[in-house]
Amino acid sequence: MSRKSDVSFLAFSCVHAPLHDPQAIDQTVELIAKERPDVVIHLGDGMEMSWASRFEDAGEVDALAEYKSHNDILKQFRKASPKSRRIFLPGNHEWRLHSPRIEPSIRAALAWRIHQPEMQYWEEPCHYLHCRHRGVFRLGQVVFCHGHACSVSGVKREVTTMAREWGLYVHGHTHRPTPPGMAERLMATATWPLNWWRANPGCLRDLSPEYMSGQDKTLWGHGAVVGRSQITKSPRLRRCWESRTVIFRMYDDWANSSAAHQMAVSSG
Repeated sequence: MSRKSDVSFLAFSCVHAPLHDPQAIDQTVELIAKERPDVVIHLGDGMEMSWASRFEDAGEVDALAEYKSHNDILKQFRKASPKSRRIFLPGNHEWRLHSPRIEPSIRAALAWRIHQPEMQYWEEPCHYLHCRHRGVFRLGQVVFCHGHACSVSGVKREVTTMAREWGLYVHGHTHRPTPPGMAERLMATATWPLNWWRANPGCLRDLSPEYMSGQDKTLWGHGAVVGRSQITKSPRLRRCWESRTVIFRMYDDWANSSAAHQMAVSSG
């Protein structure tokens, strides 16, 4: 599928600066430079923003240092493909700025756009809302959103709510990438496919955060979603898009390489 009306895209999610994985960032930069997509979509959770969390034990991270870390990463993404249109979709971590912990009188002063010059190069077309109209970015039949649900049933319900039939829903949030290759088709039963698809790039962060120390992370991974979408003027009862998930590393590979690195450092 390739027409003049097609728009190419590349999406990634969950950088969580300054807790990002440097190798995952480098691989994303390389992929952007290779693909040179028409649109680069940052699916949100670019920053950890633990200082704005409702949890008192979330840890202390200097806000300005965190913003600088994310700003430097945004610059790398921009320079990898300067002519690409750039979209930033806030995630639940960015939305911590609106938590009760932040006094309304100082909220505007803490806004990430004020302290990140690179944000001037990124459009922010919607807020973090569970709304198929005001909470998503669309390219034809492809819908982009940070994501809200984490459970299998919750994600399935979200896909059919936020995207239209025959469409693709590209989301992050779960840190669990869809399998490499073609987008994942939703199933009503084991043998009854639905006309909705989803793709998740996983994340670009450290894959072993302290808050997950006692939980299963084996489905977490680093990756990106690359594809094309036909910009149609009316609905189509067929897929007018193509997409593939690119996996850099899953948790087991990441954990093994991290352990090997630690052993090399300690023995050196």
